[in-house]
Amino acid sequence: PYEMNEQCVDVGETETSLDKQIQGVFRYINGYMQQMKDKGVYDNSTVIITADHGGYGLYERPAVFVKMADTHNDVMQVNSDSVTFKNLYATYGEAALGQKSNYGNTLFDMAGVSQSRYHVAPWDVSKGMYPADEYLKNRDYSVFRIEGDAVNPQISVIKDEQQMKNINN
Repeated sequence: PYEMNEQCVDVGETETSLDKQIQGVFRYINGYMQQMKDKGVYDNSTVIITADHGGYGLYERPAVFVKMADTHNDVMQVNSDSVTFKNLYATYGEAALGQKSNYGNTLFDMAGVSQSRYHVAPWDVSKGMYPADEYLKNRDYSVFRIEGDAVNPQISVIKDEQQMKNINN
């Protein structure tokens, strides 16, 4: 909830950049992972780190990091698969229960699969992204449909109330 630099120090918005903030976040994550390794619990632990959003222009692709228990990679693997919280829940299920059949596809099952994602955005995000849209001017929130992967998302505003009600069906 604050603006930090690469040393994880709160410096205010004018004295940092997105790159410095990302470096600071990774400093926190690396420190946490090192503590787990020092205590001997890293290898047999599942670690899941998610972002609620990535800021203006990044709501359609929040970051998620997953390291499953008893796995090892020398290099972090990055992908831009089309995933949703449903896939995250299935990943939790597989990590905790050792099976996923009741929870659907995990994050690791989504390579090459295209699915719609939805994001409920507060009024300031909606108006910031679409300042000339008359529909959004008097709304407290909006629902975005996101198609495509995280590299090339196509975003549209759902304006039909019935479509909004049917999203989870």
